[in-house]
Amino acid sequence: EFSSRLNLASPDDADRVREPLAHATAVLLERELCDEEAPGLRRARCALERAWKAVQADLPRPWTVGELAVQAGLSVPQLHRKCLAVHGMSPMRQVREMRIEQAAELLAFTSDTLAEISAKVGYETPFALSKAFRAETGASPKDYRARHLSDLFGFR
Repeated sequence: EFSSRLNLASPDDADRVREPLAHATAVLLERELCDEEAPGLRRARCALERAWKAVQADLPRPWTVGELAVQAGLSVPQLHRKCLAVHGMSPMRQVREMRIEQAAELLAFTSDTLAEISAKVGYETPFALSKAFRAETGASPKDYRARHLSDLFGFR
């Protein structure tokens, strides 16, 4: 186990080490990936990353393309072009995917209700989340949670 190899006194000590270590790993990975990219694509990815970090930090916020452009330090047309070049999708489609990914994680690893999850990921109603979730994943939130739990615990 991680904490025992570092001779950390308590789980809290391990938590204090894990977060900076995970951040440092992510930074190194990002640098490594960026070194292999063309400079224009690297700049685009870095600009977009600023917007996606802001979205992730405030997922329930009703984001607009204009707000995303401000976060990225780009004009709206630049944001669209760069988002298509880097992600192959529009900025709002990227926000939707981020919301659905977070909803999937919450469905899989928490007992939160669909109403709680929809509020946490930026959908006004559980129905709106359910509709978007099904369109994105092909499964209803209920079926997704049930399938994940059965996979996790080996039920069939």
